Amino acid sequence: MLKSIKNPTNEAYEIKLHAPEITFIGASEQPDFATAIFCFIRMTKLWN
Repeated sequence: MLKSIKNPTNEAYEIKLHAPEITFIGASEQPDFATAIFCFIRMTKLWN
């Protein structure tokens, strides 16, 4: 669970999360692997 917090600055920035290897059950019911990249752009709150 993510909790929102007030943005500590008025400067523009982005947050990138990189998960180099995630595993999940794909459409064929077999294990599948991927790389996930999440990019968040700063707003008035983080994790809004």
